Amino acid sequence: MERKKSGPDTGVLLSLYMMFRSLTRMRELILSIDQGTTSTRAMTFDKRGILIHSAFCEFPQIYPHPGWVEHDPEDIFDSVVTCINKLALGTDDRIISVGITNQRETIVAWDAKTGKAHHNALVWLDTRTADMVKYVADSSPLGVNIFRSITGLPLSTYFSLFKIKWLIDVAGVPNDSLFGTIDSFLTYRLTEGRSYLTDVTNASRYGLMDIKSLQWSKQILDFFNFKINLPNIVKNSEIIDSISHPSTPFLSGVPITALIGDQSAALLGHGCTKPGQSKITYGTGSFLLMNTGDEIRESPSGGLLTTLAFQIDQEPVYALEGSVASAGRSVKWAMDNLRIGESLSEFNSLAASVPNTAGVTFVPAFSGLFAPYWRDDARGVLVGLSLKSNFRHIARSILESTAIQVAQVHDLLVAEGGGASGRIVVDGGMTRSDLLLQIQSNLLNSNLNRVKQNEVTAFGCAYAAGHSMGFWEGKSVHEIIQNQEGYEIFEPDMSLDEREGVFTRWKDAVNRSFNLAKFSQKD
Repeated sequence: MERKKSGPDTGVLLSLYMMFRSLTRMRELILSIDQGTTSTRAMTFDKRGILIHSAFCEFPQIYPHPGWVEHDPEDIFDSVVTCINKLALGTDDRIISVGITNQRETIVAWDAKTGKAHHNALVWLDTRTADMVKYVADSSPLGVNIFRSITGLPLSTYFSLFKIKWLIDVAGVPNDSLFGTIDSFLTYRLTEGRSYLTDVTNASRYGLMDIKSLQWSKQILDFFNFKINLPNIVKNSEIIDSISHPSTPFLSGVPITALIGDQSAALLGHGCTKPGQSKITYGTGSFLLMNTGDEIRESPSGGLLTTLAFQIDQEPVYALEGSVASAGRSVKWAMDNLRIGESLSEFNSLAASVPNTAGVTFVPAFSGLFAPYWRDDARGVLVGLSLKSNFRHIARSILESTAIQVAQVHDLLVAEGGGASGRIVVDGGMTRSDLLLQIQSNLLNSNLNRVKQNEVTAFGCAYAAGHSMGFWEGKSVHEIIQNQEGYEIFEPDMSLDEREGVFTRWKDAVNRSFNLAKFSQKD
């Protein structure tokens, strides 16, 4: 399998597609592949930005040891192919381009000739590299901020850099492997090895990209003595290559026209295209992004990340980000391991059946704590139990823990981002919980706007994919959003004393979670 750094002549591809489009009266659709941490979705959108088709596939999670999280890359690829082939397209439907949005930071190393992975993917939640991170941080007076002026990121197990180092130094993955995030792996496989690329938003999560030049940093690569293959970095909206994988024959020749990290796709999908506009996504983790325009804004406290929002046209747009490691994952953990409910709906009902947590506080530091703490050594704690406590109080405390973390990060984002602009918009699987959003509104003391068309990440990806094809006919993302279903509003109804009591309990519990990783034992 011959590998190229980029695909065929994109101008020729576009000309051929435009010629074909002028001769057909079929309904044209954009296909968005949303490859997430626990599942994959394939969705199509029409010219109005309306969701037309949808398919969903879960895939296995692998936990070899406490704190270790892996995915089998073949499971991921198979889930993508399965979802694509499950789409119930009509005879008059035609997909004219494909966009890919993905879980960020998760790293795959694969063989350039066969396209097969050398090792399971190391997932963004994985903490096995904590000792590596500590060793490098301790070697510099700047500690975890040693490269922050270049990358916008602290050293952390979260980002891709140390996952690559572990694959090489510990797992023995060959140096001539191709390394990349999930967008790179999927693009490589769907084009049968022609294109080895990543986009600016995913590249900004490696801990290896200079966020000013949008190129891999030679200084950091030399520091780690990395002589490795890394994908070429492209914009979020451009014609990359065409699909030619035999498992998806009806997509043969359809161009891939967007790659974008999931949180950036959600920011774009909400129409947060101006500085100060922000969104909150509640998925496996919870992620808050604020658009800072062309300004690379640093976080004085170090609690937030400076990252790429998107690059749709020529100039990059930047963002401040706060990341909460465990949101939906906490609920799934409780359902799988504590047998509290069998669905989010049932879990929500159980939590809503009690008026408060009765003093129970849950800190979901399964893989450490992200913003604003950045403590790899933290582990989960459940405190405040009494003889009155039951599984309903625990369920409510789990929802409350997500809302508390998000509120803390949101307050920091507003303080360090120059002030929020406009309403707070939310999306993601966990927003199906009315109770969570009511608690969140209470703790933020602000209205929350829940999007009714909840596939915002997929839509943002579709918008980027259609933009490079002229699919939207010059309409802005805001104009297209007007065709969608709008928002539902949650209003706060908690007193100041109650709110302060919640945060006091939380701060005490968080302090108890620190330094517990040293007591973890391998299976």
